[in-house]
Amino acid sequence: MNKQESLKVSMNFINMCQRILVASVVVLFLSGCTQATNEEKQVQKATWVTEEVLQQLVELKAEVQGIKKQVVSLNQKLSQKPRLPKQKAIVELGTNAFMGDDSAEYAIVEFMDYQCPFCARFAINTLPEIKEKLIDTGKVKFLIRDYPLEFHSEARSAAIATNCAGRQEHYWAMHDALVTNMSSIGNDLYFKVAKEIGLNLEGFESCLKDPKQNAIIDEHIAHGNKVGVSGTPKFYVGKIVDNHIENVIPLSGAQSYGAFAAAIAKLDKSGS
Repeated sequence: MNKQESLKVSMNFINMCQRILVASVVVLFLSGCTQATNEEKQVQKATWVTEEVLQQLVELKAEVQGIKKQVVSLNQKLSQKPRLPKQKAIVELGTNAFMGDDSAEYAIVEFMDYQCPFCARFAINTLPEIKEKLIDTGKVKFLIRDYPLEFHSEARSAAIATNCAGRQEHYWAMHDALVTNMSSIGNDLYFKVAKEIGLNLEGFESCLKDPKQNAIIDEHIAHGNKVGVSGTPKFYVGKIVDNHIENVIPLSGAQSYGAFAAAIAKLDKSGS
């Protein structure tokens, strides 16, 4: 219920109270009349009570009129108050490892799930072309924010394994290994890949058990929800400003290279 609807309900309530008070006075008066036929004292008492109630009702009506004026005035002020434009949620880059130059003008932020087949399709079929034509040329920075879906039992652990590999400067090696071996995702694969890419296994295992890693994933999910992520993969393309992107162009699903190139071209054309 908005403020105007609330005020309308309040005024209806006041009017109802007035009707109840009037009805109560009528009942009291009639009751007094019935008893007055027997004793004069009762008549006098009923008359005094009726007059007192009527006087209080007059005073109450005056107060109600004052309240009504205040309500009307407040209603007018609310209708004149300018409405602020809706603010779009800012897509933050976060602190995950990224591909590309620090000086890149634009960024592509992907919200992904390591058990999502469409995420794997994008990583295998489209990301290499984006890397060659947009990332390696210094124009675009590419990074991932984790968005493990609840019905994918190993998606969260896979995201943590990748982030832990990133703490030892091997984020993308773990990422690539997991998306190309999605059917085998689990602890055995994490440690197999960790050995192959030369991670410190003790440090890797300690990181996997660190509660802070779960908190990082929760923060990514919360941010994804805030900016409108409902499925994976979800991409946001925009101009880098500080640690976020502006003039954001959203893309959903396993898009082709052309969709990202067109988004960048649109940003270039608009001078963003």
